[in-house]
Amino acid sequence: YVTYTKATDTTPAKFQFNDAEKKTGIDLSKTDIAGTTEVKGAKIEIYKVVAGNTIKVAEWISGESDEVISLSDGEYTMKETAVDNTKNDKSYKIVESTIKFTVKNGKVDKDSVEGTGDDAASGGKVTFTAGDDKNNDKFQFNDAEKTTDIELAKTDIAGTTEVKGAKITISDSTGVLYTWVSDESTTNKFTLGDGTYTLEETEVDNDKNDKSYKIVPSKITFTVSDGTVTVDETQTGLVVDEDNGYVTYTKATDTTPAKFQFN
Repeated sequence: YVTYTKATDTTPAKFQFNDAEKKTGIDLSKTDIAGTTEVKGAKIEIYKVVAGNTIKVAEWISGESDEVISLSDGEYTMKETAVDNTKNDKSYKIVESTIKFTVKNGKVDKDSVEGTGDDAASGGKVTFTAGDDKNNDKFQFNDAEKTTDIELAKTDIAGTTEVKGAKITISDSTGVLYTWVSDESTTNKFTLGDGTYTLEETEVDNDKNDKSYKIVPSKITFTVSDGTVTVDETQTGLVVDEDNGYVTYTKATDTTPAKFQFN
């Protein structure tokens, strides 16, 4: 704006031009790892180095805030600090990377951008796209879905001898996701995202065992939410039944996944 000062007997009229600091608009975006679904409730914080001190200058929450952030010239760091998974159909991990960049003459200096690309810690990634005459510079955060592993086992009723050739399926509302065959499949661990799942033993090839075994007749239902397995341990299949067989459930620890053992 311009400030006008009237003339006096000793000074002339004065027009003072007060220039606003030039700022640039950067676009922020938050999606799943495929880049097709918006992840809501993710918090991204931006800090600026001012006189040797790092101060918070902006906070953006996906699905709530304007996607354009205005920044003046200077050095910045940017980091995703939280995601409210209650606002999404799935649970997501935050991107652990810290992004650094410099704004010069009202534009992000693309050569100054650090920390983008794949984030090994979370499985997510951050992409920077330089702007042009029609588009702002853009940072896109892609969050990986939060998942958890479960482990399957098949033994005799005593839990000491592996039963071979038993087929166990993992299903959700869409149908069978995985089929595991004891002593044949390459892995007994399976990775699952949020949802409700059913375990079912469908057959056992007794030609592969020294004894003949029954299949466990009960289906086991469990849920995964925010990377945690929850099981109703009162359901029939988890109650000890030495005549018909049953399933033993062991909760996950910091070092081992949740385990379902069909006896």
